[in-house]
Amino acid sequence: ARQGDGIVTFADGAEFDGQFFANKFEGQGTFRYCDGAVHEGEFKDGVKSGPGCYRYASGEVDICNFDVDVDVGEGVRYSADRTTAWRLIDGEVNRIVALDLAASIAADIGIAVPP
Repeated sequence: ARQGDGIVTFADGAEFDGQFFANKFEGQGTFRYCDGAVHEGEFKDGVKSGPGCYRYASGEVDICNFDVDVDVGEGVRYSADRTTAWRLIDGEVNRIVALDLAASIAADIGIAVPP
């Protein structure tokens, strides 16, 4: 079984670079999807679980908590140029918010606003 740090590349070109336990993603890691999207954050039992930053191929970024691969609670989405932000509730856009409030939401999650 795969244990510790490692990299696995899938047949579709997706790649996981991070920690493994009992052959599953476990702990900190980066998952690069074949469409160009990237998720950096915590994984448990092979799925996103805990704080994470999901960067779409378009450059937009979601900062939120995940539970069994699903966005949960309050989070924030930034436009690709980081000039606009939206509050997320359970992964759904709730409303546009000021950048200082968006940064505060990201800080509460424990993730810095990406450049």
